[in-house]
Amino acid sequence: MDKQFLQFWGDSFVNSAKGQKQLEDMTKWMGQGFKGVDYLTDLFQKAYGLDRISDAGDEYVKMWKEAIENFEKSLNDYLDLMGVVPRKEHRILLNKYENLGEEVADLRTFVANQKKEISGCEKTVSAKGKTLEDKKKIIAEQKKVIMSQKKEINSYGKTVDRLRKELDSRKRAMADQKKVIGSQEKKLSRTKTQ
Repeated sequence: MDKQFLQFWGDSFVNSAKGQKQLEDMTKWMGQGFKGVDYLTDLFQKAYGLDRISDAGDEYVKMWKEAIENFEKSLNDYLDLMGVVPRKEHRILLNKYENLGEEVADLRTFVANQKKEISGCEKTVSAKGKTLEDKKKIIAEQKKVIMSQKKEINSYGKTVDRLRKELDSRKRAMADQKKVIGSQEKKLSRTKTQ
């Protein structure tokens, strides 16, 4: 902190002990851009050496701006040491907090909507899962029926093969009988001719 800042505050605290009005004057004076309360302006000019320069020149304006910048920086440093946040920073933080509150509310709404959507999707998946389970059961039952039908077809196939063999056997027997009959007819015809 600069020496003039400390001198200003030292003199100000000595003077502020004289009453609350002076604190109100200080707030008003700073709020009006370091003007409007003559005794504080005089005190400020004296602390920063501005009382020795004519207030009509460019050098005075330049020094005035530098003095205000130094004063404000030192004030912020001083307030920071005391753990006080300047009103301007407080307002910025308050606005940021309020904006974050709105963002949080928006995000909560978004999350709630997402949860509803997820819940709906879970119900759909669950219903489809049940449908899938039902379809799997139907497929399993159809497989059983198909296997049963295959066994029946195999059984019919075996029956057909057995019947074919039996038919072939009968055909052979008939052929043998035809031969026997043919041979007997020949014998009979020879006997007739004799």
